[in-house]
Amino acid sequence: MALVRRAAVEGRQAPAAPTPTTVTVPRQPSAADIDDAAAGAAPSAPAAAPATGPGVSGGADEMAAAPDRPARLWAIGLGLGLVAGGGALAFLIDEWYAVPTLPVGNEFAAIVSLLLFALVVERLLEPFTRWLPGRRARNRYEQQVADLANRDPHATLAAVAAAKAKVEQHRAERALLAWGLATAVATVLAAAAGFYLLRILVFADDPTWQAVPVWADALVTGVIVGSGTKPVHDLVTRLRQGNAQRRDPAEA
Repeated sequence: MALVRRAAVEGRQAPAAPTPTTVTVPRQPSAADIDDAAAGAAPSAPAAAPATGPGVSGGADEMAAAPDRPARLWAIGLGLGLVAGGGALAFLIDEWYAVPTLPVGNEFAAIVSLLLFALVVERLLEPFTRWLPGRRARNRYEQQVADLANRDPHATLAAVAAAKAKVEQHRAERALLAWGLATAVATVLAAAAGFYLLRILVFADDPTWQAVPVWADALVTGVIVGSGTKPVHDLVTRLRQGNAQRRDPAEA
């Protein structure tokens, strides 16, 4: 749910209700006071009658909300299509060239290579992210915010909330397309270089392991690399723990 507050848009705080003031109302002299004055006694002190002044209700901060919008079907289909295209190219590379597995000295070198691979893919695709969806929706949202802050009669808080929901929708589509593109590129590069994650990290001690086709191994590598460096680091840690347990269960 895209929630927008008027105070946040206009950069001000909602006015708070003033504290009620106490007004002292003089009491009219009674008959006892007149008798005391005639007798020469000091009159009793006037009692203060508390009275509250007119309360001003605090201006409640106006809010508007718009329902969340999920990523549209074309973005989901295009993202998955990019991943499938990368897998198809990896299959063709395996059929035509049969690239051998990249020799890696030890697990530490494989982990460093995988992290560097993910960084290279991210930097390689960074110039192309400007064409991904989301910039126009962001500009429209900022324009709606500016119009509302400038008291434009045509600008409403509901329109700002709707524009914010649209930005969130485009952000989800942008992340999906970026993931699909990065996965496709990483899959093709992995297949071309022979950088197969399962064969390097999990089954490095079994060169004859062929349970998973080479192109599928490249696709798995591409999916992991395309998810970014943090998932790569987390997955590598789990793979190392599982590999150590498989080699020496008593040590784990």
